[in-house]
Amino acid sequence: MHPVQESISSFTSGGKAITVDCYFPAEVGVFPAVIALHGSGGNHASMSDPACALATQGFAVFVVHYFDRTGTTDANDKQTIFRNFPAWGKTVWDAVSHVAEHPQVDANRIALLGFSLGAYLALSVASVDSRVKAVVEFFGGLPEK
Repeated sequence: MHPVQESISSFTSGGKAITVDCYFPAEVGVFPAVIALHGSGGNHASMSDPACALATQGFAVFVVHYFDRTGTTDANDKQTIFRNFPAWGKTVWDAVSHVAEHPQVDANRIALLGFSLGAYLALSVASVDSRVKAVVEFFGGLPEK
């Protein structure tokens, strides 16, 4: 396995500081980006292994702590999800902007990777943001109309 460079950055969304765990290939260059979104349990640390694996394959990976926007620690009930989903979606949108400006990112190759609630967010944002070129969703879907 190739070494991975890890760092932490942040951006502002809705007046709140949003933490981002960053994983880069050890090589110097410009890479396609993957924005990784955790599930409703809020365990962004669970994204570390997949992020490292992707970075060793040549992707810049950004694990967005989107719950920072609402001060949420978990979203294990529908009321919390329905109340905060629009703000989290805007945070993901802002994350795409943040990632696209990174000097090690090819802004024309940005993908979203989501698990559970993160997958719902990934699909929702990608459906209206043409900057997102691919989505990988695990255990998500689209809300009913």
